[in-house]
Amino acid sequence: MGSQSNATAPDQHRLPVAALPGSMLEDLLAQEAAAEAAQKEAADRLKGLRDRIKAELTLAHPGVEKFDIAGTPHRPAKTLTWVRTVQLDTKRLKAEQPLLYVEYAQFGGRWELRPARGL
Repeated sequence: MGSQSNATAPDQHRLPVAALPGSMLEDLLAQEAAAEAAQKEAADRLKGLRDRIKAELTLAHPGVEKFDIAGTPHRPAKTLTWVRTVQLDTKRLKAEQPLLYVEYAQFGGRWELRPARGL
């Protein structure tokens, strides 16, 4: 089955933790919050710019599936490509063919730090 981490997963026990004023944990959490806000702002700006670049090229050249965008000394060359995707409806597969789903499923875990709900 999926790869397992050497770290212990906290599924069975939950420990409430409060960062003490002036502690390393308080400082790290404050830095993480600031970095997360900056990252979101930058990601939103980048997505908007990329969406506008895609629109500019695809509206000017309908039907073209690959664009080679020349670079400059201050900006690297880029390629814009239409990428076909295939997705598996895992919710439907699990409902209609549960044994097949379990046979091919890969289970694993990871640590995830996210905003708490209801605290």
